[in-house]
Amino acid sequence: MEKSRFHIPSKVFDRKVVIRLKDRICETPNELFASSLFEKVLASAIKDLERRKSVILHMFKKDTITQHDIELLKSVLKYLVKMPLDLIPNLVKGSEVLVENKDYLFQFIEFLYNYWRHYDRFIICNAAGDPLDERPYRTFHNTIEKLTHVVRGVYRDIQENITGDHPNVYRQVRAGAEIATIAMPKEVPMPQFYSEKLAEIPIIRQVLLNPPLVIYQPNNKRSGQFVKVVKNPMDYVEIDPDEWLCYPAKVGELVILAYFHEKFYELGFSLANLFEIATDEDLAKKPQGIYMFGVNKTFIDGLGSFPTIFYDDKDNGMVV
Repeated sequence: MEKSRFHIPSKVFDRKVVIRLKDRICETPNELFASSLFEKVLASAIKDLERRKSVILHMFKKDTITQHDIELLKSVLKYLVKMPLDLIPNLVKGSEVLVENKDYLFQFIEFLYNYWRHYDRFIICNAAGDPLDERPYRTFHNTIEKLTHVVRGVYRDIQENITGDHPNVYRQVRAGAEIATIAMPKEVPMPQFYSEKLAEIPIIRQVLLNPPLVIYQPNNKRSGQFVKVVKNPMDYVEIDPDEWLCYPAKVGELVILAYFHEKFYELGFSLANLFEIATDEDLAKKPQGIYMFGVNKTFIDGLGSFPTIFYDDKDNGMVV
């Protein structure tokens, strides 16, 4: 079986798909099928069907689905984009079982498409060393729009090659990412103590929201309070820059650098509906505040009676 050759830097977790790009995204069905992201989603979808004991898996005519079965399915799907189902056994050994159960195979394609779409999908375009932010529309077109067209095109071509028929009504649902951003590490004047921990975190410069935006936010009970503490929590926080983004919020005349962890991307990106993104001119000045959302609570245990705390750094004229 052919191994994955097209790498899409991605992470699948907590009903999210996060794609981090430096170059281009997949542009053809073959690149999509050869990507590690497709493998992750396909394997997860099959596990979900196994957990439900779904009749859809009767397409394999067996109870236990092996890695060999998944590789066989991948090969069949790759050819199904190009030709009718009844021709596949001439090219893929062992595919007869899937051809004989084409009704279940059709149901699986529908399920897999909706399973992909049930994720909250984010694309992070890293513009470090590349002026992607100078032509943001072109960048978004080359990422989110191309992914949409590839995924939707594969879905429709496979369906038509299974049924041998064309639908009379096409529904243009969102098949790519729901949110995309152009972000880059950016030098912002702040005390060295802060910059040493935060300088490598990409700062958002542009955001694309694909409405109507329906995302599944983490549970927020709005309980507790913000407690003032006497120790700077940044002394205790450890940061992995690959898991964080910064939304530079223009709050009236103030600039607040709002850093949020990938677990809370839904909430972090919603800031775009509330505050303007600070300009390069704004970021050339020291910010008035730093906000960290999603810090592991083990780092700040004991600093306050609630995990929501703040520190007034009077020496540097900032609130953390």
